[in-house]
Amino acid sequence: MSIFHGFLLLFFMAFSVGVFFVSNLIIFAGIFAILLVLLLMFELKFPKLLRLLLLLLPIISISLAFNYLINRDLDLIILVLLRLYAISIASFVYANTVTTMKFITGLMFLLQPLRLLRIKIRDIAVTIAIAIAFIPVLRKEYIRIRQGMHAKGRRFGLRLTLGILLYKVLYRASNLSLTLDAKGYY
Repeated sequence: MSIFHGFLLLFFMAFSVGVFFVSNLIIFAGIFAILLVLLLMFELKFPKLLRLLLLLLPIISISLAFNYLINRDLDLIILVLLRLYAISIASFVYANTVTTMKFITGLMFLLQPLRLLRIKIRDIAVTIAIAIAFIPVLRKEYIRIRQGMHAKGRRFGLRLTLGILLYKVLYRASNLSLTLDAKGYY
């Protein structure tokens, strides 16, 4: 089963890189049709996808503005827009169909050649799994900090919020390190 997840991850990475080499609008139409079929096949929620694409809109807009300032080529700007949205939708499909454990299993399969260099791929996989597991925790902490500041009547300052969040992250990481040491994982 790890071979399947390894090839799935490899396919996703190749797709993400390959999209940047496509410059034909007909091929892009085919890519978006395949992505639409995948969205329907896996019964993924379109409102959730639209929220993601709206969140990415400022980043994509900045990218398009820089592209316009540098190239002033409307065709190229449209291609960049299509590429970024294709990768965003593909990432959404991959993230919502593959569990963290399956991702780590596929990654470990792809990292097997590093064993020849005596690199412990299990350590790399555990580190990545912990980092992925921390993402929802960070989001909840951020929301708690924001709500706490709002309840106290304080202004929501980015610098203060990030400082508190950094403190909490380092505290959790320290506790996690102590836990791993106590369990004998070195």
